[in-house]
Amino acid sequence: MSSWVQGLLGHQLSYKAREGACHAIEDYVHRLREESGLLRMHCYRATLETVIREVKPELRRPGVQAIKKAHLLPFTEYARLGLPRVGLPPDLPLDTCRVGAMLRQEGRVVVYFSVALLLAPVV
Repeated sequence: MSSWVQGLLGHQLSYKAREGACHAIEDYVHRLREESGLLRMHCYRATLETVIREVKPELRRPGVQAIKKAHLLPFTEYARLGLPRVGLPPDLPLDTCRVGAMLRQEGRVVVYFSVALLLAPVV
């Protein structure tokens, strides 16, 4: 953030605004057109954050950081790598039926994040 913006009262950006700012729209459009597996990460992250909030409700935005090549992993491996980042055991039992139902919503999650990115410059 520029020093000028930092000097403004109330300059803090929301989590969504910061998230939107870190994506190059051209790259994202390419991923949408190619139906890239990289978009799966939005659904993985949303699913894992839901699991985390069920165990630790005080974590509103768990902030699971990027996991290298996560789009190539099955969700269970992604969760095993992500859970310790928020202080949970990697072998935390997962409700496979519930997780599967959430993962089947991948298309809806991608639409949500796409709309959020489109609106981010307006916010």
